[in-house]
Amino acid sequence: RDVAAMLVIAERDQTNLVETTGELFTALCRRDEGRCPRFLQLRDHNHLSEVIHFNTGDELLGREILDFVARQSP
Repeated sequence: RDVAAMLVIAERDQTNLVETTGELFTALCRRDEGRCPRFLQLRDHNHLSEVIHFNTGDELLGREILDFVARQSP
Protein backbone atom coordinates (compact mmCIF):
# COMPACT_ATOMS: atom_id res chain seq x y z
CA ARG A 1 0.00 0.00 0.00
CA ASP A 2 1.26 3.47 -0.89
CA VAL A 3 1.95 5.89 1.92
CA ALA A 4 -0.43 8.85 1.95
CA ALA A 5 1.17 12.26 1.61
CA MET A 6 0.20 15.81 2.41
CA LEU A 7 2.17 18.62 0.83
CA VAL A 8 2.05 22.16 2.22
CA ILE A 9 3.56 25.32 0.82
CA ALA A 10 3.15 28.92 1.86
CA GLU A 11 2.17 31.86 -0.31
CA ARG A 12 5.47 33.59 0.46
CA ASP A 13 7.78 30.56 0.21
CA GLN A 14 10.95 30.81 -1.80
CA THR A 15 10.44 29.98 -5.47
CA ASN A 16 12.62 26.86 -5.31
CA LEU A 17 10.44 25.38 -2.53
CA VAL A 18 7.29 25.99 -4.54
CA GLU A 19 8.83 24.47 -7.68
CA THR A 20 10.18 21.35 -5.99
CA THR A 21 6.90 20.80 -4.13
CA GLY A 22 5.08 21.03 -7.46
CA GLU A 23 7.47 18.49 -8.96
CA LEU A 24 6.93 16.13 -6.02
CA PHE A 25 3.15 16.54 -6.31
CA THR A 26 3.27 15.63 -10.00
CA ALA A 27 5.55 12.64 -9.38
CA LEU A 28 3.29 11.29 -6.63
CA CYS A 29 0.20 11.70 -8.82
CA ARG A 30 1.93 9.71 -11.55
CA ARG A 31 3.19 7.07 -9.16
CA ASP A 32 -0.25 6.57 -7.67
CA GLU A 33 -2.09 6.53 -11.01
CA GLY A 34 -3.92 9.83 -10.55
CA ARG A 35 -4.53 9.61 -6.80
CA CYS A 36 -2.76 12.81 -5.86
CA PRO A 37 -1.55 13.78 -2.41
CA ARG A 38 -3.42 16.32 -0.36
CA PHE A 39 -2.11 19.78 -1.18
CA LEU A 40 -2.45 23.01 0.74
CA GLN A 41 -1.11 26.50 0.14
CA LEU A 42 -1.24 28.78 3.16
CA ARG A 43 -2.07 32.42 2.43
CA ASP A 44 -0.08 35.18 4.11
CA HIS A 45 2.63 32.79 5.33
CA ASN A 46 6.23 31.95 4.56
CA HIS A 47 8.24 28.78 5.19
CA LEU A 48 8.80 29.63 8.85
CA SER A 49 5.59 31.40 9.84
CA GLU A 50 3.39 28.44 8.90
CA VAL A 51 4.92 26.41 11.73
CA ILE A 52 5.25 29.27 14.22
CA HIS A 53 1.47 29.73 14.08
CA PHE A 54 0.73 26.42 15.78
CA ASN A 55 -1.14 27.03 19.03
CA THR A 56 -2.36 30.47 17.94
CA GLY A 57 -5.67 31.70 16.59
CA ASP A 58 -4.49 30.73 13.08
CA GLU A 59 -5.60 27.09 13.21
CA LEU A 60 -5.85 26.26 9.50
CA LEU A 61 -2.71 24.14 9.20
CA GLY A 62 -3.34 22.28 12.45
CA ARG A 63 -6.93 21.48 11.45
CA GLU A 64 -5.79 20.30 8.01
CA ILE A 65 -3.15 18.01 9.53
CA LEU A 66 -5.60 16.54 12.03
CA ASP A 67 -8.15 15.93 9.26
CA PHE A 68 -5.50 14.33 7.05
CA VAL A 69 -4.40 11.98 9.84
CA ALA A 70 -7.99 11.08 10.75
CA ARG A 71 -8.71 10.13 7.13
CA GLN A 72 -5.75 7.72 7.09
CA SER A 73 -7.06 5.64 9.97
CA PRO A 74 -8.71 2.37 8.93
